[in-house]
Amino acid sequence: MLRGLCVSMAAIAACRIEPRGAGDPEASPVARPLTPASFLAPLASVSGGFSLAPVPAPGARLQAPGPFIALRGPITAAARGTDLYIADAGHDAVFHCDVFSQQLRRLPGTGARPGVKLCVLGDRSVVILDPMRGRLLRVSRDGRQLARLQDPWLLAGARDLALEDPSGVIWLADSSAGRVLAVRPAFNAVLPVPLAAFGGESIGPLTALVTGFDALYAVEPARTRVLRLDAQGRVMQAFGEGVLRQPRALAADRYGRVYVVDGMDRSLHIFRAGRHEGSLAAQSFGVTEFSDVRVHDDELAIADAVGGRVQLFRVLGEG
Repeated sequence: MLRGLCVSMAAIAACRIEPRGAGDPEASPVARPLTPASFLAPLASVSGGFSLAPVPAPGARLQAPGPFIALRGPITAAARGTDLYIADAGHDAVFHCDVFSQQLRRLPGTGARPGVKLCVLGDRSVVILDPMRGRLLRVSRDGRQLARLQDPWLLAGARDLALEDPSGVIWLADSSAGRVLAVRPAFNAVLPVPLAAFGGESIGPLTALVTGFDALYAVEPARTRVLRLDAQGRVMQAFGEGVLRQPRALAADRYGRVYVVDGMDRSLHIFRAGRHEGSLAAQSFGVTEFSDVRVHDDELAIADAVGGRVQLFRVLGEG
């Protein structure tokens, strides 16, 4: 089951802090201006890495760094601690980047065609969804293939994947059948979960999916909205209609924020408990455009294919 399903959305809303007017303790609450600094702290900007680490491991002989490999088009990225995985369309490969040593290693047998998505498991291996090749891979940091699901018929409609910690279950958004798929970490079982909406309302194809601290969240582009789902596929809430115009990428943090990239206005929209808290332009994060956003624990990774970089941030709680 998803973590924190017993936590109500009302409890999330109650945690939100809104300052009173300056110098007037009785003034009505006013919304604070939304900036990246309101909820993020910069960690690193990655535009590439060395084929050999420039700093040796403790006890090793000093060595010169290997050639620098520049990113050519990172379409998505996922981080966990100092382990950063990057799918780069320009290289048509998935890389492992050690953010501390700045070493960049190509993972053999991987590709980064359009539609590739990533998530990092607890053992720091990466799960790679590659719908164009009809496969799901689990690969270790050093490039060993740990599990493989090759099924073009099943995975052709997969558009995104999300990790449920600590169970390790992988959720896939299936755009072809109005459902999500639950995949065990060993890829030895796939459970289809049909979606059920209010009053039998039909649900359109899903194109983005993420696990929040209390639920699954999915983008339904046909109605330009985000759906909040339980582990049985029931729609508990829908939001974003009238605000979003072309929702594409999706992320969620442990503090109840849901991040939605809008391809029409090229901005990042922030929601909490279904309420729109504001939007931010790509430039405010130091990127040219939002290719994808991913959050794990307290790390936000923003992939910028046009700018050839990945920006990493620490997600903050309430200010």
